[in-house]
Order: sequence, then structure tokens, then C-alpha cells
Amino acid sequence: MPSTSLRYGDITTGALVIYSINYVAGSNTMHQAAQLDAGGWIMTGLGNKAYENKVRVTAENFVGIVARVYVWTP
Repeated sequence: MPSTSLRYGDITTGALVIYSINYVAGSNTMHQAAQLDAGGWIMTGLGNKAYENKVRVTAENFVGIVARVYVWTP
């Protein structure tokens, strides 16, 4: 669940960020912030070898920063 108290300006390298993706209407995704450039944050998937270059995270498509991750073990 994204934190409502964190904002786009609070993204740091390595943060898990939730953002909307314009090529799939109504969908969000979560990736890890890799690098900030003039176009916004370049993201990387945790299991991906390449960066996610299709969509930069900007203030306009930012949804939230993941504050906690819980691991469930059956």
C-alpha cells in the first residue's frame, strides 16, 4: 500500500515507487527508483536486467512510495 504522506520529491535511489502507466489504462506498477534525470525517475524492475525506459516517474504519474513490505510465510 502506498504511503500517503510521502511525495514525489521524497523519492530516493532504491525506493520502491508506485506509479501509473499510460500505456495500460487504469493500471499502476511498482519498480525501484534507479536514477533521476531531466525527464523524471528512471526505474528498474527488481527481477529485470534492463532499466524500465518506457515511462519515467514524474509528479504527474506518481502514486506513492512503498513504506513497508511484509513477507508472508505459510
